[in-house]
Amino acid sequence: MPTQMKGKMPVNKSWWRSYKQAIAWSLAIVLFILFAGVAGNERSNTVCSSVEIIIDRGKPQLGFVSESDVFEMLHSPERNPVGKKLADINIALLENRIRSNPYVSEAEVFSSIDGKVIFNIRQRIPLMRIINVFNEQFYIDTEGVFMPLSSEYSADVPVATGVPGSMFKHASVSMAEPPDSFSVLRHLFEISKFISESDFWNSQIVQLHVNDMGDIEMIPRIGDQVIILGNSEQINEKLENLNILYQQGFKAKNWNDYSVINLKFVNQAVCTKK
Repeated sequence: MPTQMKGKMPVNKSWWRSYKQAIAWSLAIVLFILFAGVAGNERSNTVCSSVEIIIDRGKPQLGFVSESDVFEMLHSPERNPVGKKLADINIALLENRIRSNPYVSEAEVFSSIDGKVIFNIRQRIPLMRIINVFNEQFYIDTEGVFMPLSSEYSADVPVATGVPGSMFKHASVSMAEPPDSFSVLRHLFEISKFISESDFWNSQIVQLHVNDMGDIEMIPRIGDQVIILGNSEQINEKLENLNILYQQGFKAKNWNDYSVINLKFVNQAVCTKK
């Protein structure tokens, strides 16, 4: 008769180790969910103790929006979060209220573990100041959005005068004209963007002007010439030609001998003497 094997069957140690690890991870996940739920309930019941306002990452370069302005916008029982449970605070309402300020580009509201409600605000950055033929005045920011003038702060940006039409009723450059249109306003916007991205031109150009022919002119800080650009097409080449003229053409001559520098045609700069 065959001999019977006595004792237990051998256990696969690798399988047993994997099984114990799976049990441990399952317990850890369950405990995490339980603790997270408890912590979430406790945080929801936490009462807002204070408000912190951060403008432009704590280093505001502009003065359109101040902490006092934000507190003024929160000056009502439904909007003031202090004293309310975090779960009862309408974050969307607060963000929309701050964003309704024409000088605010973005606003984010969130709460900290200790019950503080934090307002993270970014101001709009004006690119130029428009004065149109109806003497309407407003800023256009770097995103093409219109901004009203402020009684509290004046931005040091180029001024654009002689702009035709009444446009401030619109909210932005894109809304003031059809998307496929390239009007005087859009040309001014593109020229101002280019100027703002260059330290040299940003310090040199103080004014843009739309003349009676519809051409855009630049008024420099140094020199009394009128610089005719025409429009924003090939603005990089046009201003490069002007820079070469400054560095070489006027090197041995007096700039002030000339009253007009015409850059409408990309491959040439036509200078008119006084």
